[in-house]
Parts: sequence; C-alpha cells; structure tokens
Amino acid sequence: MRQVETMNAIRTLLLGGSHTYDQIGKALSLHGINVDKRTINRYIDELRQHADAEVVESTTGKGRQKQFGLKSTGKTSESVAIAMIHRAVRQLRSLDNASVTKAVDLLDNAFRTSLSRVSIPQSQMPYIEIGEYTGAGVDITILDSVVDAIKAAMNIRFHYRGIVTDPILPLRVIEYKGRLYVVCWSHKHSRYEPYRLDGMSHFMVYRAVRDPKTFEFDEFMSTRFGLWEGDPKGTYEVVVEITDPATADNFRERKWHPSQQITDIPGGGIRITMQCGLSPELTSWVMHWMPKVTIIQPQILRDRVRTLLQYGLNNL
Repeated sequence: MRQVETMNAIRTLLLGGSHTYDQIGKALSLHGINVDKRTINRYIDELRQHADAEVVESTTGKGRQKQFGLKSTGKTSESVAIAMIHRAVRQLRSLDNASVTKAVDLLDNAFRTSLSRVSIPQSQMPYIEIGEYTGAGVDITILDSVVDAIKAAMNIRFHYRGIVTDPILPLRVIEYKGRLYVVCWSHKHSRYEPYRLDGMSHFMVYRAVRDPKTFEFDEFMSTRFGLWEGDPKGTYEVVVEITDPATADNFRERKWHPSQQITDIPGGGIRITMQCGLSPELTSWVMHWMPKVTIIQPQILRDRVRTLLQYGLNNL
C-alpha cells in the first residue's frame, strides 16, 4: 500500500510541473514519505513504462540539475468516465462510518491523481443537480441491520417522522435521486411502502416471516412512475404523444418506465404507452415537457394537469 501511495504522490507532483530530486524528496516528506534519490529514480523509471503519461526530463539551475515532469497522454473519454465514477464514490461519505470514509479518502486521492493526468480538467466538467440533498447521512448501523433483515426475511419496526411503524418486511434497498430508500411490504395494508434510510431511527428487528413476500420489480412499478405510489392507487394505461421530431428522438433514447411501448406516428413523432400509477412524478414529468408532450389518456391525468396549470396562471 505504501508503494502505491508513493507512486501516486510522485505522479501527482510531476503532473503539476517539473521537479528536481531534492524537490520531490521534500514534497514527499511533507506526507510522511521518506525516500532517497535512488528510490525516487526507480519510481520515475516505473512511470516511464506507463502508456498514459510521458516522463519529460530537463535540466535547471547553475548546477544543471535534472528535473522531471509528466506530460498527459490520456483521452477525453477516459477523463469523463473517471470523473463520473469519482462523483459516485464520494457519495459514499453519506454513510456515517469511519472505515467507509477512510476507504473513500483513499479512492478519492487515486481518482484525483487519475483526473490530473487526463486531457480534460475536472474543473471543466462541473456537477449540477437541482435540489441536491444536503441533510444528515445514513446511519451505517441501521443500513447493516436492514440488509441483514432482508437476507433473513425478518420483520422490522422503527421510528419514522414521529411515529412507530407496524411490523413490516424489508425487501430492497433502492437508490433514488441521491438518497437511499428501503422498500418494505406492509402486512396491514398489503402494499409496498418506501422509507428514507436517513429518516429511520430506533430500529428493531422482529421474528422471521414464515411465508415472506417476494419483491417483484414490475409489480412494484405498476402503480408508480418513479418511487412513489399514485393517487388514486392502481394501474392506469397512460398514453402521451410527442409530435416534435427532435424531442421524439430524445425520448426514443430513454427508458421512462419498465412497461413503456414506443410507436412511431406520422410527421416524425412518437406515441408512448405505459402501464403505471398516477404519481406526482408522472404529473411533474408531463408538465416539464409541455408543450412538446400531449396527453392522450387517461382523462384524470389531463384534468389534473389542467387544474395545476390554471392554478399556476391564477397565481402569476
């Protein structure tokens, strides 16, 4: 591990500019890494074997001391992939656990080293998420207990938004828009219920369930468009049309719902048919794409959108 840390430190240093043996040694010592000139030279020789960067050697000063730098030979596509993975890894810091945080720090340093040697700087690829969650992180002990309960098919209870839940069966942990949720089966209401992991406390595990409910993804999504169940509950045939050809091309490339069926219509547009729930997310989705999207059915969705649009006009 120390060798990898030293290699990454030297790589990062040389990518930032040319340095002499003494400068490299002093910089490493600040990180608690003490190596001699011979060892530094060995690491530089190893860097010469890497295809992703070229060692540039020159001389400087009155004594014509050797100095070394690294020239990036990485590809833009590589930098984009690394940057996206880097962001995903950093999200693990929301798990309030020392060992996880330590591992993320090590990976974070490695990714920063990789990003510094590719042709597109991280600063040129900013991350934007409207409404990003900034609340408390997930209690790692609760997450561990949830996963154990899922594996053993054990009922659980916990405090959530000021109430204590009935015994429910946890089935899946789902990541949705930057947050972790536990999808449980409510024995009392015979339905799936999602709960935010970072909103759970006072977690308790009950006895195992004799005939546990199995999680069926298509069944779960049949009353949803996103994570939340529709109101009124049930499955509806939702049909929308996109007549603008450019927007239609965008829609063809995306998976909106597991049940979606896309058919072409005259003029370069498409018709999307889905079996899903009338959730708030569906209403927001339709309104977001207006006027590019036309609701064909059901009438209840048309009425709901019309009411919201009228309410918005009245408040302008």
